[in-house]
Amino acid sequence: MVDGTSNSHSLYSKKIHALTCKLAGMSPRWAAAVVIVITAVSLTAIGCSIDESATPTPATVSTMTLAPSATPTPNSDSTSTPLATPTEIPSQTEVPVHYDPDYSGFLRFAIPEGPPHYDPHLTVSSALSSWGAGLAYSRLLKFDTSTSHTSIICDLCKSWEQTNPLTFRFKIRDDVRWHQISPPLGRNLTAQDIAFSLTRMATEGYANASILSNI
Repeated sequence: MVDGTSNSHSLYSKKIHALTCKLAGMSPRWAAAVVIVITAVSLTAIGCSIDESATPTPATVSTMTLAPSATPTPNSDSTSTPLATPTEIPSQTEVPVHYDPDYSGFLRFAIPEGPPHYDPHLTVSSALSSWGAGLAYSRLLKFDTSTSHTSIICDLCKSWEQTNPLTFRFKIRDDVRWHQISPPLGRNLTAQDIAFSLTRMATEGYANASILSNI
């Protein structure tokens, strides 16, 4: 790097040398005057040069600007969600069922085989027996299927009693009716109807004749 002050002094010396050569041809009076002027000018130039070089140039310092910190966003997961208030379920009110049976009409259901006829006194059908006793018709007595014990209860009767070893007395229900088919045509059941049925089943050749023949 070249110093600016040294260059100025070198250039100044060359000018003085050239001027000295010119002054050699002048008279002593004029030469002395020129030298005084040149000396004053040179001192002023040197002073200005020193002042300019002595004044330091302030360095530019870059100022660091801090970016503003981001405001933290609240986490949605950290926010507690209030629990829902449980709804009280009202208890169910039991409604009494009014049982009013209909003693007429038809019952239709499927069986695994077709019965040979619809007369239950003639034969024993496994298809009808598989659905339980008394499904096809009502009887004077029946087995109680509501308990595990094999007990006999009334079906077409209201009560019964044994008056002696060979005699049973039955009281027939008065709310039993025949189907709306002729000839019974919906009339009430009588004791004669039960006697007719027992006598018919005890007839020789019927399926239950051996059981009822001694009655």
